[in-house]
Amino acid sequence: MKLGLHQGAIQDIFLDSMTPLGVKVERSTIPTSIELSKDESELTDPTSYPVRVVLEKLDKSEDKPREEIVHAKFVVGCDGAFPRCQHNKYNHFL
Repeated sequence: MKLGLHQGAIQDIFLDSMTPLGVKVERSTIPTSIELSKDESELTDPTSYPVRVVLEKLDKSEDKPREEIVHAKFVVGCDGAFPRCQHNKYNHFL
């Protein structure tokens, strides 16, 4: 017997577990650049956020900025079979 879950069910499981932790998923957002710090002390410091990600908001809201800069410890591509962070020039460190 095979048991399978479709992508929507898996996403619901993730969303249900993240919501109580205050994690918000923004679906209308794409990364336009991903940069890893070249500062060795920042890279070895477990409290630092050495990855700089520029995000573009795709929603057409006039009162919100269309670009956001985020500093992170990790970047995970979870956008389907062809993730942007896997298929671009920034994946040399992933």
